[in-house]
Amino acid sequence: MADMENCIYQTAFRENNFLGGKVRIASVPILSSMILSKVFHDFRERYPFVTLELIEGSTPEIRKMVEEHQVDFGFTSSPFGDLDAEIVLQDQMVAISKEPLQELPIDLHRTDYKFILCRAGYETVMEERQAEKVKLPGSFIVQQAETVIHFVAEENGIGVISAFVLAATPNNLCRSPVTPEIKMDIGLVANDLDDLIPVATALVNMIREECERSQQGKG
Repeated sequence: MADMENCIYQTAFRENNFLGGKVRIASVPILSSMILSKVFHDFRERYPFVTLELIEGSTPEIRKMVEEHQVDFGFTSSPFGDLDAEIVLQDQMVAISKEPLQELPIDLHRTDYKFILCRAGYETVMEERQAEKVKLPGSFIVQQAETVIHFVAEENGIGVISAFVLAATPNNLCRSPVTPEIKMDIGLVANDLDDLIPVATALVNMIREECERSQQGKG
């Protein structure tokens, strides 16, 4: 009933050359801060009658919110499960250290290394590599990527972090490849991306544009 009311509201606005209504988005925190923070400002300038609702969570939480129609669409990293997904960014996990490491690539199966990961990255490693039984024994699991960087800077261990996040976070740390290689896709997910309400489609288009700019900048 709420979705129907929202669609009727938007139809009325379109008839008068406006776009209004409400969009509900679920996103992992790092994408909220790096992509959505830029998009939301421009979107609200362009569509002042739209209400944006943002819910942050982990990748599994976002999948559940989308599946249960708690949000219009999600913005998260792979895996995407059975949801309709459109990949908008490419990413991979890398190791970071205070000083250059001798043995490369860094083996994630090593039990003599103290690894440091943010929770989102840890969940990605676990879910992406279940078949390879990557356990990361003796690891520190922290909440924020910035904490990983600070821990590594103070020589508490080897960080394992998203290359996309690392490029956007100022640091002087050494970067190394990891094995097994862990690549991730970052995408927009919905039950049906082609059947979004008009105002959500407008927001999705702006996210696509910002992701393209971000990927080009990274390159």
